Amino acid sequence: MQFLYPAFLWALLLLAIPIIIHLFNFRRYKTIYFSNTRFLKEIKEDKAARSKVKHLLVLFSRLMAVAFLVFAFAQPFLPEDDTEITTGSNHISIYVDNSFSMQVEGVDRPLFQEAVAGAEQIALESGPNDRFQLLTNDFEGRHQRFVSRDEFLELLEEVEITPVSRTLGQVLNRQADAFSVSGAESYKRFILSDFQRSFVEEVSDTSHRVYLIPIKSEQAANILIDTVWMNTPVVRPGEAAEVIVRIRRYGEGDSGNNRLTLSVNDETKAISDFRIEGSGTLTDTVFFTVEEAGWHKARLSINDYPIDFDDHYYFSFNVKDRSNVLLIYENNPGRFLSPLFTAETYFQLDNRGVRQLDYSTIQQYDFIVLEHLNSVPTGLSNALETFVNEGGNVFLFPAREIDLSAYNQFLRRLEARPFQSISESRRNVNVLNTESDIFRQVFESVPENISLPTAHKHYTIGRAATNEIPVLEFRRGEPFVSQFRKGLGNLYVSAVPLHQEWTDFQQHAIIVPLMINAALGSTNRYPTSYVIGKSKTIDLDVGLTDTERAIRLSGNDYEIIPGQMPAASRIRLYLEEDLPEAGFYSLDIPEQSESPVLAFNYDRSESEMSFVDAATLRNYLPQTNFEILEVTKFAEIQKAMVSLNFGSDFWKWCIAIALLFLAFEILLLRLWKK
Repeated sequence: MQFLYPAFLWALLLLAIPIIIHLFNFRRYKTIYFSNTRFLKEIKEDKAARSKVKHLLVLFSRLMAVAFLVFAFAQPFLPEDDTEITTGSNHISIYVDNSFSMQVEGVDRPLFQEAVAGAEQIALESGPNDRFQLLTNDFEGRHQRFVSRDEFLELLEEVEITPVSRTLGQVLNRQADAFSVSGAESYKRFILSDFQRSFVEEVSDTSHRVYLIPIKSEQAANILIDTVWMNTPVVRPGEAAEVIVRIRRYGEGDSGNNRLTLSVNDETKAISDFRIEGSGTLTDTVFFTVEEAGWHKARLSINDYPIDFDDHYYFSFNVKDRSNVLLIYENNPGRFLSPLFTAETYFQLDNRGVRQLDYSTIQQYDFIVLEHLNSVPTGLSNALETFVNEGGNVFLFPAREIDLSAYNQFLRRLEARPFQSISESRRNVNVLNTESDIFRQVFESVPENISLPTAHKHYTIGRAATNEIPVLEFRRGEPFVSQFRKGLGNLYVSAVPLHQEWTDFQQHAIIVPLMINAALGSTNRYPTSYVIGKSKTIDLDVGLTDTERAIRLSGNDYEIIPGQMPAASRIRLYLEEDLPEAGFYSLDIPEQSESPVLAFNYDRSESEMSFVDAATLRNYLPQTNFEILEVTKFAEIQKAMVSLNFGSDFWKWCIAIALLFLAFEILLLRLWKK
């Protein structure tokens, strides 16, 4: 047994007052005259005995009433095994999970409302001088300080569902940051969440008490659009484009009939029906066409109630009416490559000699071909590295005689395999990689007797690189044409120059889709979509001469000015705040007539409605300073808070016992006379 306020026990000295009153009888005697006193002695002895018992009982009742009243003010309790009892003010951090999964219905109402009610109850059952921090998934700056109980309750009323999701570790770290600057001595943390599997992770030990309150929900089935990607590298006006969509279902049983709808610029382009048995995925291909150039807004939709935040997937793409190609030659342009691009009206071809080239104009092009350069100058190497890193594609055809050192310095900068020597042996290309970006949409399968180029001699190339994707190969994996990813772009390297004595590659039909697809793969340098809460930076393929004018991002009745930092010919934007909702947002860029359209989607980590029970949750927690409070209804949280604050308290019992003794005293004084 312990006392929360032991100083009140000094009031037990008041017990001396009724004792003094009973020891020293201050009653005034009244003289009564009797004519005969023969029977007075017998009456006096009987009366005195009964009066002594009565007085002792009254004294005992008063002593007990005063004692238990003092005990009530001292607040006796039996502490739990490791409950920390404090008599001053506590600093209490309360995390309320306001992610999408909290929209699911609980026992009586949505889980989010249950969590808010629980946080309110915790505040009301805490001490009046306690300080509170409200923490949500938004990690707002105003929620990083401790406030009074009234301010906390006002902030709690303003909390709404957010698309941002966090993990348990992130929440605990955020609370620890607030405690570190508060300067308080007593801390408590409360985590109110449905403890979805995506939220729970192993956490390290902490010196502060952490109380986890699971808000129980039944696991619900959910269908979502998981992933979408364009299988057409470049969408051109009037040509069919291909979109691949992956639909995922969590849950048991049959999903029933559902419908997938594709709309572009609010116009329905395709509809398909589907159903999924049990948990699993379904991959579908959707075709559509657009007739005009410019930015287009596309949305894939399904209908799935009640979890609907992941029923829509937004993506955007830019349709260009032409692609700018630069061919850089040594002395004169070759006669094989230029006709490939001039035959296509979609391509705008410029031929430039390497000695007359203005390196500052390179960023204006989408695709660059290095045709038979004897060397790669340092200035050109620097410009091409930036060009590739920022999303451009470069195709390299070596000359018959090259400066091997300059070439390999350029190749190393772009993380490609270096040239070694010239092999005079005749080799046939016998491997065509249909999974490469170049040939993915050209061949469904490679015919067994397909005719591929022949090399009479070729440059041997060094050991394989981790960023290499084979395109065409000789036997035993020796490269003929390889793709090397670097930054946002690609470098394609041929092992042969396009000369008759070296190869028949320039006369082979395979060179047409190879060069065209390599050029098309660099015309769209923006991702088709971003994820709210995860995509914090956006790289823009623009340069600004007036850096004082801000770029604005606006959409869905919302507008922000993101942080921006110039980098060469590009601008990097920093999204310090998460966007409020999924959809399309336009970039207002100074000096640019066209506004890029960016698509943002909600994070799908909240889509799996699978929750961790208390037994499993304990496996993720350290052995000390973490406690799981299991309450079926938040009306029970009052009892839980009393247990946390005072252990098993008895002050109410003390008041009740004091009242009982006072009632007993009154009965003695009134009924004993009879």
